[in-house]
Amino acid sequence: MGEAYYLRILQTYTYGIYSHARRQHSIYMWNETIGEKGVNNVLSAEHDHHMNQGTGAKYLKLWFDGCPGQMQNWTAIMYHLYITDPYFGGRMYERLDECLPIKGHSYMENDRAFGHIIQESKGFKTISDYFEWMNIAKNASNANPYRVIEFKQEMHFDWKAFLSQFYVKGRDTIDAFHAKLRGAVWRSYGCSEEMVKQPDGSVKSELVYHPGEVWLRYSHNDKEAWTKVDLRRDCKKKDQYIYSRNAQGFMCNVSTGDLPEPTKKVSEKHKDFPLYKDGLQPITALKYRDLDKSKLHLAEEKQQYYTDLSYNGTIVDSADEDEPDLDEDNDK
Repeated sequence: MGEAYYLRILQTYTYGIYSHARRQHSIYMWNETIGEKGVNNVLSAEHDHHMNQGTGAKYLKLWFDGCPGQMQNWTAIMYHLYITDPYFGGRMYERLDECLPIKGHSYMENDRAFGHIIQESKGFKTISDYFEWMNIAKNASNANPYRVIEFKQEMHFDWKAFLSQFYVKGRDTIDAFHAKLRGAVWRSYGCSEEMVKQPDGSVKSELVYHPGEVWLRYSHNDKEAWTKVDLRRDCKKKDQYIYSRNAQGFMCNVSTGDLPEPTKKVSEKHKDFPLYKDGLQPITALKYRDLDKSKLHLAEEKQQYYTDLSYNGTIVDSADEDEPDLDEDNDK
């Protein structure tokens, strides 16, 4: 096995979103000089998808995997509150249900797309950069070509900082119990179906409007009682009420017919919260040293990209780093 096998590589990241309504895969690609693959990055990709690939639907059902660094965390919950909350200027949907697959059965449509991309890549002896990965992804499916997006640095936003203006990370439930995110497989935003007691004493299912609150279930059983958590920083005002549609199709209070009125008018300012402010991210000196060696296996026109990369630290030749100083040993 050659030396190149052990050399550090420049990581290429991908994030896939499949729209069942459009029957369309969106594949976001970038490398580690542009950004990481954390919750801010994947939420930025999701936000771009909502803004550019939305169908106009008022109800969204979202299936996701359980990676805690990406979607299984309070920042992701705050983002989905934000896009269903009429109070802060970012509302896109009236209702959003977010579900984890049953354990052991987490194969989703995105996995099929990634499998096609890997299969397509096997025809290439070398892949020099993420631009080549993008071309591979574009050609991975002839029947339904994937929408491949170069995920540029200006598209990454600091959602943690932005959302912390409006919401808190975790809080006791409305019933004063500590809410546990771990184990919750169903998260509901905007409005949810709940069994509501009627004036005649009977109970029936109604849609209850709950902006700023995430309702959790720990199974896929639609009869399970919701665990309710209000994450608004100012959560004194409770806006739960049963809703129906008025003649114009908007949510309104069943008893009064009134539309929900914002308590605050805050325009969307996420573009004031760029995630990366200082340009491309430097790599480590050790990685630069390895890339300087492995680039020799690439075509000459592809090598300059790696030569121009910025790095932190001092380049130390591997021979100097690994071999002992014999003169120093003899002095001892």
